[in-house]
Amino acid sequence: MRVLDLLALLSDYTKNTAVQLCIDGAPVNMDHFELTTVLEERRLILIPKVGGHPHKLWELRLLLGAPALRTAYVYLQEADGVRPAFGFQQRPTALVIN
Repeated sequence: MRVLDLLALLSDYTKNTAVQLCIDGAPVNMDHFELTTVLEERRLILIPKVGGHPHKLWELRLLLGAPALRTAYVYLQEADGVRPAFGFQQRPTALVIN
């Protein structure tokens, strides 16, 4: 899934909705992202953090809204490496990217 696709999927939710990542089966907060290139494929890797507060949807849109990032593919950093993001789940406390 590209950044553009993720932002389009999330466009129907209110701006103050919390957003988390599904890492090793559990929802965790996002710390930052890294942009890398592997075999000519641009990857935007979402890095989790322990504790803290989840980002709001408007913050995620602001972070990922740059035109240069829109065509990058979204990946999640897990303990054993990175895996591609395939969508999100709507949970009672947050939208969880998985």
